[in-house]
Amino acid sequence: MNLENIQWREFEELIAVLWEKFGYKTRITPPGRDGGIDVIAERSVPYQERILIQVKNYSIDNKIGVKFVREYSSLLHRPNVDGVVIVTTGFFTKQARDEAREIGVKLVDRSEIERFIDEHISELQLSKFTREPNGYKGVNDAAELETSEKPTEVDRESSNSESRTLSGYDRDNDFPKIAEDDPVPDVTVPTFIRDGIREHLLSNSQYMNAFSGNDKNPIYQYISTIHQIPISGQVNRDAIMEICDKYNLQYIDNSEQNIAVRWEKYWNDSTLNVNLEHDSMIATKFINEICEKLDNVELKQTPSE
Repeated sequence: MNLENIQWREFEELIAVLWEKFGYKTRITPPGRDGGIDVIAERSVPYQERILIQVKNYSIDNKIGVKFVREYSSLLHRPNVDGVVIVTTGFFTKQARDEAREIGVKLVDRSEIERFIDEHISELQLSKFTREPNGYKGVNDAAELETSEKPTEVDRESSNSESRTLSGYDRDNDFPKIAEDDPVPDVTVPTFIRDGIREHLLSNSQYMNAFSGNDKNPIYQYISTIHQIPISGQVNRDAIMEICDKYNLQYIDNSEQNIAVRWEKYWNDSTLNVNLEHDSMIATKFINEICEKLDNVELKQTPSE
């Protein structure tokens, strides 16, 4: 199975199904501020056991470090918790594995997930969780651009809102549209941000990164429908969360190191389709908040391997 073709919520569902194969009853926590818990697994035989699972859908070259393991070890101190598991489509550093062994956190990486899938999930079951192989990293040049009517009462630079539809998952062009009652930022979108997102969507890139001045690390990343803000000294975490809440963005990650969100319509529909205009406005809002002005902002694409 190519785990690159699975989406955030679908990966959580897959993990829930796997743990049911291991003899647990599972439930997925609602989208939003889950406190670090994505899946709860419980069983009463041969004894009562309750496991909290944190799921991270990362790229194959992304390694989770020791700081992340320490952060989620705090879940062990909650009432009626017997174990904490961190599952990722990436891998863990040696330091993270050593720390997890010391403090009692269980780690499951990409190779183990692939083995579990081969052993416990049928091909028919697996088809529920995967898309055609043109997901986040493999959008080809044949991807179509659709247009929808421009929403009223919001000043925008572009006269149309574009959406990307992927072959094999078009659903009769049922992509998210901005309605008049949708909360959207009152911002003017710079051309370079809109063009940067569009180029990312139509090219074989992993991320669109925004850099400010001489910063070596990105202040903002765009990953298909996902807005990701690495937390640093220059980021006002409360202000970022206020933007997320105000514009109906759903939390995918809300940890000490990172905030990752996407528009509620994407989350509810679980689609790969993108409203380019809406995401350009959201991206502009985040970048404006982080660096106040856009003069020194530079966008770079991270090529997929």
